[in-house]
Amino acid sequence: MKEKIKKVLISVRNNNIVRIMIHAISLNLIVEMLSRRSLFEGISFMYSSFGYFLWNTMIIAIPLFFSLLFKRKIFIQVVLTLFWLICGFTNCIVLGFRAMPFSATDILMIKSTISLVDVYFTKGQIVLIILGILFVIGLLIFLWIKLPITELKKKEIIISGAIGSMTLAVVLLISLSTEAKNISTEDSNIAYQYRDYGFAYCFSNSMINIGISKPVDYSQETVSQMVLKLDIEQEESTNQSEVSTKDNKSVLEDKPNVIYVQLESFNDPAYIGTASVSQNPLPVFTKLKEDFTSGTFTVPVVGGGTANTEFEVLTSMSTEFFGTGEIPYTTILDNKTCDSMAYNLRANGYNASALHDNDASFYGRNQVYANLGFNRFVPLEYMYNVEYNSKGWANLRREILYLQYQYKDMVNIQRIQWLTIILKLELKVEHKKRLTNLIII
Repeated sequence: MKEKIKKVLISVRNNNIVRIMIHAISLNLIVEMLSRRSLFEGISFMYSSFGYFLWNTMIIAIPLFFSLLFKRKIFIQVVLTLFWLICGFTNCIVLGFRAMPFSATDILMIKSTISLVDVYFTKGQIVLIILGILFVIGLLIFLWIKLPITELKKKEIIISGAIGSMTLAVVLLISLSTEAKNISTEDSNIAYQYRDYGFAYCFSNSMINIGISKPVDYSQETVSQMVLKLDIEQEESTNQSEVSTKDNKSVLEDKPNVIYVQLESFNDPAYIGTASVSQNPLPVFTKLKEDFTSGTFTVPVVGGGTANTEFEVLTSMSTEFFGTGEIPYTTILDNKTCDSMAYNLRANGYNASALHDNDASFYGRNQVYANLGFNRFVPLEYMYNVEYNSKGWANLRREILYLQYQYKDMVNIQRIQWLTIILKLELKVEHKKRLTNLIII
């Protein structure tokens, strides 16, 4: 019996195709366990969603098969294995701080991420992370020197190339099935996508699927029809507005100032069904909701990537049209302009100002806000005597004081109407409902 097992193991070791498939299956299972932060849930995904598990396994196996075409095949396989393991560990750690899983967009935001390291990690943990990075770099250098360089066999090249190509073709065909809605790519909650379809697919999709694809029916004729329809609706709206203005003599001549405040961790306990309080903890907020237009609206993200909520409010564009986990601030708006609330109000005589309690380069806002039409941006480094809470976040009070100063010196004297957005960066918490309170005063 032992001899038979030994022979099987030797044959598996000598058969690169079988060895790579076992390697890919094992690696995929480990990554899913890390991504779900549960040994049981990782195994459960393999059994309950075997089709998706196999699909993710093939995505991992493709580059492993093609590694057989190189003399340093063992080193390449080690690098690929480390890549998936590091991504899995990173996702496991990230999900401890936010609800949005790790995606390729986070790599594009590495500069902004580094600025928040000391907020989420202790000094000891930061040292361990740095040592871990140095260890991986040192390990790769050591393996590059020590791992053998193997000769390529013609038969092996043909077989591995064929299997790799066939696997790639299968993955591409399955990916095309998303157009038939067999696999949803339009679920705005990226956490559900990772849960249902697996880490390897979703992460790979976030690297490839970026930007808005051209609509099938896009043409000059279609756009002309849309413009004509909008012109008719605008003319009707203008006529109704003129009638309303004549009938209402109390219409104010002065345009109001517009203030938009985004608080990432603000929560009304009234929406928590199981919570009970002895008295109203938000009397002012409740009064504003009762006296002015108010309600809720659905936001695209929960517990992370909240720049997409900001993007949707300012542009009225849905991030569902973009790629998985994509943040337009980091992929498009850093070098392209976009129609927005700021541009529209500036066309009506407003100035547009933005305040944010983080560095100007966070999410690239120093470039993004200019492309969104803001002609004034005050980041954290331009605020004096900033106070911080126990979690390391700047207090909003400084921003409010600056806002009062701004209006006193610029609005009351120069009589200029302003659109101002105040963004408060705070520790995010997970909510089951993607609803945000809205009050219009």
